[in-house]
Amino acid sequence: MPSFANHTSLRYLYLDNNNFSSIPSGFLQGLTNLQVLYLSENHNIAPWTIPTELTQATSLLRFYASDTNIFGSLPDFFGSFPNLTDLGLAYNNLSGTLPQSFGGSRIRKLRLERQKNGLSGTIDVLSSMTQLSQVWLFENEFIGPIPDLSNCTSLFDLQLSDNQFTGLIPDSLMSIATLRNVSLDNNELQGPHPQFPSSVTNHTLGTNSFCKSTPGPCDDQVTTLLEIAAAFGYPSKLAKSWTGNNACVGWTSIICDSQGNIITINFAKQQFVGTISPAFAKLTSLRNLFLGDNKLTGSIPDALTNITRLQVLDVSNNNLSGLLPKFGDSVNLTTTGNPLIGMNSTSSSGNKAGMGSSGASVLPGMIAGIVIAVIIFVVVVFFISIKCYMSLVEPFASLYDDFLSLSTATGRVTTKADVYAFGVILMQLITGRKAVDDTLPDDNPHLVTWFCGILKNKESIAKAIDQTINPDEETMESIYTVAELAGHCTTPKPYQRPDIRYVVNILSPLVGQWKPTCHKLDHKFPTFHGVEDIYDSDQDMSLPQDLRSWQTM
Repeated sequence: MPSFANHTSLRYLYLDNNNFSSIPSGFLQGLTNLQVLYLSENHNIAPWTIPTELTQATSLLRFYASDTNIFGSLPDFFGSFPNLTDLGLAYNNLSGTLPQSFGGSRIRKLRLERQKNGLSGTIDVLSSMTQLSQVWLFENEFIGPIPDLSNCTSLFDLQLSDNQFTGLIPDSLMSIATLRNVSLDNNELQGPHPQFPSSVTNHTLGTNSFCKSTPGPCDDQVTTLLEIAAAFGYPSKLAKSWTGNNACVGWTSIICDSQGNIITINFAKQQFVGTISPAFAKLTSLRNLFLGDNKLTGSIPDALTNITRLQVLDVSNNNLSGLLPKFGDSVNLTTTGNPLIGMNSTSSSGNKAGMGSSGASVLPGMIAGIVIAVIIFVVVVFFISIKCYMSLVEPFASLYDDFLSLSTATGRVTTKADVYAFGVILMQLITGRKAVDDTLPDDNPHLVTWFCGILKNKESIAKAIDQTINPDEETMESIYTVAELAGHCTTPKPYQRPDIRYVVNILSPLVGQWKPTCHKLDHKFPTFHGVEDIYDSDQDMSLPQDLRSWQTM
């Protein structure tokens, strides 16, 4: 294929149905006025990826490159074309998920069917592609439920067959007035058989997991189990087994009594994600519920305490949180392996509730509080004897070693020069990163340079916080204050850095009541100007009182 680079006047390029064997590098470079590009049916082209220089064609309206040996993932720039209406990349070897940049785009015709290895993930992004009129995604590996497409008011052709869709067909799909063609066969769709209006002239629904072969409601227990599965994202392994309208016949993980009532549900060790549905409470005969060894989050619903016959509830080894509901003495509750369970996840105070057998735990909010406390502790190091606090320093030895190493150049801790080292420590505490961190971008591995670059807005700071911290709004304001202070402390020009007294004045309002346990000592510190400050510490004073006394020197 010839190169068309830098043909800035080129608007229409039709190269489909040829026998090209390769695509030259940069062949779309500089095509700033390109509006239509057709490359389809060149199946002898050597494997290639969609080049980033295509983004220079900001006026692009239609791009078709089906059956051209494209591989890799869909680039995340198609949503940036303000006028793109047609995107056809079928019969290729694309993989991965639909890019989120599709959302809000003006794409009307989307054809990505029959990828060799199959596109995967959910198709939730379609719900925000409101201009869609035709969607062909058949013969891929998409999963999850079909999203609400009611905002796609021009949709007339929806082809989703031969994937792995699960869950219920949304009622909103049947209410799209423009819809004419629907293909949903060969999936794992569940729930009631849909009944499309007569305006849908062509629809195929064969080979799914509907509860019945004709329209109408499912059995009550079946409906409840599907509600429960919805909280797990409708796992495929359940959809494959849960067929028919009787949950007591062949449904995996379900055990019933002789009257056809569900008495045991065993979802242990299934790698399920999501939350525990309160719909379990609708199964009034349930005795045993095993949910251990999954990846469930959220809290245990209070509604489960209403299951009067419940005897065993095992939620061990998940990632549950929140206060434990008050179950009766007859319930054997197992919650081990959930570090955050038994604590109020909406409060940073860490008030305990019933812990079951899970033992004590620490909330992310408490972790944030510890970070603030450690910051204040480092301030104390500046003006209280190091030996006095050795027993307290041990848990933070690595940070303390960093502080000493950064102070080696001067051989002392001063109220001005070594404030830079303190700023670095603040950055480490907030981000959980090292001063020189090889996980940072290759061109910017130094924590200080990288950190100062994210101080432009609060959103960037929030994203940079150590992932073990999940602070509430009040704690976030403290962290924003500390982050701004860290940037001030590490200003490149030493004369622009604050004095350590200023640092203490900023941080002291953040500290709670705390008293040092050491003997009364006089502390001397060389200042930036070579004059020593003398401070007398009293072990009967709280830390805020100690700080106020020192601030008045």
